Amino acid sequence: MTDQTQFFGFRIPEALYLQAGEHIDRVIAGDIDRTLVENIAASLMAITDTGLVAYYNNPRDLIRISPVVKKAADAGIQAVMMGIHLVIRMVINRAPDSELQMMALYMKTLLTSDGQGHY
Repeated sequence: MTDQTQFFGFRIPEALYLQAGEHIDRVIAGDIDRTLVENIAASLMAITDTGLVAYYNNPRDLIRISPVVKKAADAGIQAVMMGIHLVIRMVINRAPDSELQMMALYMKTLLTSDGQGHY
């Protein structure tokens, strides 16, 4: 193993990447207001949805499964995503600024471009 950090990630649209980076920077700077909190939740949900496509939809589409199994699996994933969206909104909306800043610092480590640092 090398001294490099290893990743298993997925692509996100450039606009989402830039938007999330802007939100992270504003939170870290302490420029937090109600609109930003709502935008942060929306960005996290969009990133989660993009991850779902990468980790569920794309692999699912590579194999043959019966329509009944596909429909059941898709319904289960949809229910899980609704729950995840609910949790994201609840956590982000209720978090004090100091916790939002801790989360933003962590998210900054995850948001990279071609594995080369941060936005």
